[in-house]
Amino acid sequence: MDINYVSLAVDAALVIVILIGMISGIKRGFVKTVAAPVKLVAAVAFAFKVCENISAKFIEPFISAPLSTQLRDFMYEKCSDLTVENVSTELPTLLKMSAGVFGIDVEEVAESSVTGVLDAVVNSLTDPIVHIIGVVVSFILAYIAAKLVLSLLVVLINAVLSVGPLGIINKALGFIFGTAFAVIISWGLVVAAEFVMGFVNYSFDGGAIYAFFHDFNPLDLLLSF
Repeated sequence: MDINYVSLAVDAALVIVILIGMISGIKRGFVKTVAAPVKLVAAVAFAFKVCENISAKFIEPFISAPLSTQLRDFMYEKCSDLTVENVSTELPTLLKMSAGVFGIDVEEVAESSVTGVLDAVVNSLTDPIVHIIGVVVSFILAYIAAKLVLSLLVVLINAVLSVGPLGIINKALGFIFGTAFAVIISWGLVVAAEFVMGFVNYSFDGGAIYAFFHDFNPLDLLLSF
């Protein structure tokens, strides 16, 4: 009888993933097991909600002037050889595109001075660049702050639920949810593998465990609780 070692290896890997989930669930307990994905989702949602306000009130006013100065100095240095006569033709293509996006008529502004063109481009670029940087920085800071606060809450709650009988219940529920998470991860790995193999037109039947996850529906697991 031929033995398909590849199928056995894949099944063994899926079993190991589930065993790790079980052991981790018991060791970490219910609170820490469930808290990991909850903290991620909650921190991201909080950061998305407050990043615009934080950026507008704190980050953007702080970085607007320095960034504008740096951008203007860079423009002046790179375009030092431009004159009123050639600015409309020799202005770098990227700057012409930027001017067009923000509705700046290079030909019209060039009639006054070279610096007028550069200042107009700088002023048009500064606000969106400052806004993007401010939102990104604000999002990161808000995310980190939320994760720290949530982590502290998890530590406190876990300490309370680890005493006496509550500790046993905590670990038992951790085992259940750790196993459930591991099963969902295993299913996701099989789905991803099927997608890749379908893309490259490769056929793989797999073993019994692989076949189980191939036909598995996570909703069945979620609805079992």
